[in-house]
Amino acid sequence: MKETMPTWPQTMLIGACGILAIVLGYLLSRMRGNWGSSAWAVLLLFILSGMGFLVTVLLFYMRPQYGARAFPFLLAFFLGHAALVMVLWRIGVFGR
Repeated sequence: MKETMPTWPQTMLIGACGILAIVLGYLLSRMRGNWGSSAWAVLLLFILSGMGFLVTVLLFYMRPQYGARAFPFLLAFFLGHAALVMVLWRIGVFGR
């Protein structure tokens, strides 16, 4: 693994996409099933910002370090997070 880290503008872009996804996810959770046109717009923006976060992490963080093996490492990273969420869901951390 190389010691290549993203530059400050790249890091800020990664952080901005992540923060935007978190804020939009929070707003979406507060809509409480009221699926009007604004909820669909928030959902679309949430998906786009989440995809932007994933693409920026892949391009600016994973690819310089892992090269051609970056995409499988990113998939393993997300499968690990999905497994963690499933375990937490199963033990009841998220409630009903």
